[in-house]
Amino acid sequence: ADVCVLVVDAVQGITDQDNRIMQTVIDAGRPLVIVLNKWDLVPDKNTNTVAKRIRQIRLDHPHVAFAPVITTSAASGQRV
Repeated sequence: ADVCVLVVDAVQGITDQDNRIMQTVIDAGRPLVIVLNKWDLVPDKNTNTVAKRIRQIRLDHPHVAFAPVITTSAASGQRV
């Protein structure tokens, strides 16, 4: 792949399987984009929720700090 897009459940967060996929992408030397899907189901969102979620991903998974993180909802079209 030229670019790998990892779609993660925004409510569930990054799982062990997601971590294995991220490591495979890194080992292959490919660019990575992390998509937090089901953003419409995240409870109690405010103007800082996206930034907080991205910051937490960067802290918990520093090996993918290079990857842009975007939020979306395939069902509602929110933030697409």
